Amino acid sequence: MLATAAVYGQGQLTFDNFSGTVNPNLTTISNGAAGEGTAGNFIGSEYSVSLYWLPGTVSQATLDAAITAGTANLFFSTAYGLGAVVPDGLDNTTGAGYFAYVNPVDQSSTVVFPGQAGTVTVEADAWWTAAGSYNQAVAGGMNSGHSQAASIALATGVTLIPTFNEVAPAFTVSATLAPEPTTLALCGLGAASLLLFRRKK
Repeated sequence: MLATAAVYGQGQLTFDNFSGTVNPNLTTISNGAAGEGTAGNFIGSEYSVSLYWLPGTVSQATLDAAITAGTANLFFSTAYGLGAVVPDGLDNTTGAGYFAYVNPVDQSSTVVFPGQAGTVTVEADAWWTAAGSYNQAVAGGMNSGHSQAASIALATGVTLIPTFNEVAPAFTVSATLAPEPTTLALCGLGAASLLLFRRKK
């Protein structure tokens, strides 16, 4: 649901996956690592989600590269299940599948970007909390996933606050092991050798 805002020109965004005029975009487990939930279930509170962002309008690849490099702005982390202890499952009435930022001032889902106005590109990244961080989950082959990147004009002054849920479709988490640098190097050598062999023939 959209709301009005008046916070001294600081940009605002409602960050959850259920507000607005569209249906909730709940997060599910696509295929899971052992012990990290059942495939097809909604995610429970064993998962965390963070809001990553960059100023302006940037591509998905640019934002993802910044997240991997640790140069994207990490606004906060919060648990799934709306702060309760919720197991993964098929029943979303328990809170499974949902995530929301909880503003400490008014308990809303409104994120305030200090000193930031205009357009930002945002992304929700989810991971198995025990991994330590999103990047650590990806590197370790633990369950993780992210939404599509979305460019949003932040609300300033007295205006309607945009909602993340209305611009970012639902996404899933799965276990995807990132290749080691040595593996990538060997793949490159193998491809080069194959080209050399073909040229000799």
